[in-house]
Amino acid sequence: AGGLVMYKGLFAGISKPMAVASKKIVDSKPVYFQLGYIHSPENSLFHFNINALLYNFSNQNNIDLNTKFWYNQRVGLGLSLRKNNIYRNFEKTWSLIPSVEYKMYKSVHVGISYDNNKLTDPVSGNSSYENDLNLRGIFQLYFRYTSNPNQGDSKFFNKF
Repeated sequence: AGGLVMYKGLFAGISKPMAVASKKIVDSKPVYFQLGYIHSPENSLFHFNINALLYNFSNQNNIDLNTKFWYNQRVGLGLSLRKNNIYRNFEKTWSLIPSVEYKMYKSVHVGISYDNNKLTDPVSGNSSYENDLNLRGIFQLYFRYTSNPNQGDSKFFNKF
């Protein structure tokens, strides 16, 4: 359940994707608040969006600040600043996550991002993954397929 409003590139939304999907009626599910701006002029090679996503999960406030710049609607460079405490037994500090996305075909996008943040066990103060696997960060590869790329009559289609 949710809603979204937009006026001259500015948008705001609220959603609760799991409003009724729960085995226990008392389980707390996050509510997402989103604010942002899309700049996408008709005859320009450069487009960009900026958005903020705020939500509370497991009694922790979380925030994602994101921006993506598009060149010729083909190459996207993104940057995210995140503070997510979504794991019950681990703490995570602020992350600065760069990303690159490429539109291979009309319906296929591929990309990569890198998160150098580690999960920290608040009891011992040690990074649990660093001790076991000696990881310094996580590369995230992604693939996006749009089944009908000509259906882009939404103002949000292919902007993020």
